[in-house]
Amino acid sequence: RCLTEIHAAELISIIHSFWLQEASVWSLSWAKKSGIPVIASAMGQEVLVENTFLKKLKACPPDQIICLSQFHQQQLFASSGLKSEVIGFGVEDLSAYKQEKTIDLIGVGNLIPIKNYAYFIDVCCALKQITPAFKAEIIGIGSQLNMLQQLIEANELRENITLLGELPYEETLNHMARAKVLLHPSRFEGYGMIFGEALALQTHIASFPVGIAEELQLDNYLTGETQADALLMEKLLNKQVPDSVVDAIDQKMQLLLDVYANPRKR
Repeated sequence: RCLTEIHAAELISIIHSFWLQEASVWSLSWAKKSGIPVIASAMGQEVLVENTFLKKLKACPPDQIICLSQFHQQQLFASSGLKSEVIGFGVEDLSAYKQEKTIDLIGVGNLIPIKNYAYFIDVCCALKQITPAFKAEIIGIGSQLNMLQQLIEANELRENITLLGELPYEETLNHMARAKVLLHPSRFEGYGMIFGEALALQTHIASFPVGIAEELQLDNYLTGETQADALLMEKLLNKQVPDSVVDAIDQKMQLLLDVYANPRKR
């Protein structure tokens, strides 16, 4: 009713819904009846098979759904058979944050099971046998905060790892800019904004091939084997600082604007 009232007052030319869940199902249904072009953006874990709303989107043509990365696109297809286009995010120029690299490893994200920060601690345990004095920081809060603190204490890593909790965005960027390596052990990312920010801040990336990390074609990815991944950390810590690479926001926005300017009625 709300969409119908808006459309009557000021004609809707295109609908863009976010998350492949209830909002997308409703907007797609209304747009079909009204003859309005519509697109739907997948934003995260809703591309996985657990999302029951995917069954209601089966008839969507490939150019009606947007995913954030090739990995995201592949996950959606594996879960539902739905095809999609890829338009990711971008980051702004972060050169103003450039600082001396005084932090060895950094982790940034929600401290929840899928982000896998217990593995961050496991890798640090192995790394301590190789580089005893390394310094690491984890920025974020979540349900596993206390568990991670207990793991740090149990493995005698209190001198190596600091849990910083939740920080303002600008302060987080300052810490990222001082870090040599982003150790990102998440098992799933739709895009991984943190990867783009790391590239812009000249910070090496160590991750599993999730989100855009797969497209970045890194020299090495995490293997899930702590000794091998600790050796990867040592390698990256001794590697020259990477060049700053910015995947610009305006380039990504232009892709969306092209979709808005040339909509196809579904």
